[in-house]
Amino acid sequence: MLNSFTRIVRTRQSTFSSLRPAFSSPITQFVRDYTVYFGNLSFDASEHDLKTLVDRFDVNVSVRIPRDNLGRTRGFGFADFSQEDQANQVIGELNGTNFMGRELKVSRALERSNTPRDGEYF
Repeated sequence: MLNSFTRIVRTRQSTFSSLRPAFSSPITQFVRDYTVYFGNLSFDASEHDLKTLVDRFDVNVSVRIPRDNLGRTRGFGFADFSQEDQANQVIGELNGTNFMGRELKVSRALERSNTPRDGEYF
């Protein structure tokens, strides 16, 4: 009986192993291909301010500025563009420019893992 049970478990494991690449890990958050990162944002900058800045490149752009647990901005933001050339144009034209008294650091957004950092636990 143990032998047949082991065989069934191994068969199911191999079935699930073959399906695993089709599903992304729940821990990894993928960023859209045309997402642009805005670093060194003023802490007074709102999503409306960032949208106004990038609106001339893409009218349908969506922006977000993460906030901490107290509701304060964290000094960076993201903009999702519908086309790659628009994202590249934003990076080329806005990187290093002055916005609300700070020099922007604009680049392509990178993939982020949602694993806990030091002192952060679920």
